[in-house]
Amino acid sequence: MRVLALTAAVVIFATVGCASADPTSSSVAGDESKNEAPESLRSPQSSEKPPAEQASPEANYRLPAQTPGRATAVNRIDTKDRVVFLTIDDGGHEESPTAQILQEKKVPVTSFLTTEFVDHDPEFYGQIAEVDGQIIQNHTVTHPELPFLSYNSQRQQICEASRTLRSWYGAKPWMMRPPYGEYNDDTAAAAAKCGVDYLVLWSVNMPEGGKGTFLYSQNQRFVPGDIILVHWRPNLHQDLLRGLRDIKRQGFRVAALQDYLPRR
Repeated sequence: MRVLALTAAVVIFATVGCASADPTSSSVAGDESKNEAPESLRSPQSSEKPPAEQASPEANYRLPAQTPGRATAVNRIDTKDRVVFLTIDDGGHEESPTAQILQEKKVPVTSFLTTEFVDHDPEFYGQIAEVDGQIIQNHTVTHPELPFLSYNSQRQQICEASRTLRSWYGAKPWMMRPPYGEYNDDTAAAAAKCGVDYLVLWSVNMPEGGKGTFLYSQNQRFVPGDIILVHWRPNLHQDLLRGLRDIKRQGFRVAALQDYLPRR
C-alpha cells in the first residue's frame, strides 16, 4: 500500500492547467447523497461532523461576509496569523513521494478533486485525507468553464461532484474551487444550492518546475492568510519540497484551511 499522503475580492493571474481567467466574473442537480462511504475508503471524514471540521481554538481569523443564497468567493483568509494554506487541485496523478512528504512532515493540505479525474483510484486521496484530517473538497465532475454553462448545468456539475465525494469519503464538501478560477452569479447560486459555503480561489500559485518557487499576487512574498494553488501532477514532490522550504524561510507555516474556513 502506498504511504500517504478575505475577503470576497478576488485576485487572479494566469497559471498553468487549472488556473487562468478572471474569477471576478459573477455565475446544478439534486439533494445531497445519503450514501455511506465504502469501508475501504472510510476515514475521519466519515461522520457528518467529524472532529477535524471543528475550527482550531488557536486559529485567529474573521470570516467573510455572506450573501443569502450565494456561496462566498474567498481568495485569502482574513487573519493576522503567519499562516498560509496549501490547496491541491484536480487529481489524476497519484504520486507516492508527495504522499510520503505530506505524512512525514505532517503538512495539512486541502484537495479539490475533479471526480472524473480520480474515479480510477479515489482511495489514494482518501488515505492522504485520513493522514492529515482534512476534508476533501469539490472541483466539479469534469472541470468545465462554468460561466459558459447554464445554471442547471453548473448545479449538476457541483451537486454531482459533492454527492460522489461524500459517497467515497463520507463527508459532504462545503468548499468548491471553480475550474480556472472562473465563476459568475449562477455559479455562486448553484454552489449554495448544493450545500457549498465558499468558492475558494487563490492569491499565490506554485507553478510546475518554475525557477521561482511561487507567483505572488502582491509584494513578491507571502502575507498572512495566502491561499496557495497547486496541482496534482508528476514530480509534484520536487516542487513541494522547495515550496515548503520557502514558506519556512519567510517565517510562515502551513495551516489547515478548514480550521480557518469552517462549515457555516
